[in-house]
Amino acid sequence: MDILDAFYGRVANVPECPSDSGVTDCGSPSGLLQKLKDQCDGQGSCTVKADPEELGDECPGVEKYLTIDFRCN
Repeated sequence: MDILDAFYGRVANVPECPSDSGVTDCGSPSGLLQKLKDQCDGQGSCTVKADPEELGDECPGVEKYLTIDFRCN
């Protein structure tokens, strides 16, 4: 697989992932895409845990979601 893009944070009020905190803008940690590419590119499968300790946390206490765009080779 090749990782094309990744996002871990929160933007706007995503209906599928409601937020009780009221925060609607929390961007991805810097280096997230490269970290996931290093971990997953070229692999047949890859497990990524949506954990702020592993991925970084630009806004502690805010509910976040992880999206990863990838291509199978």
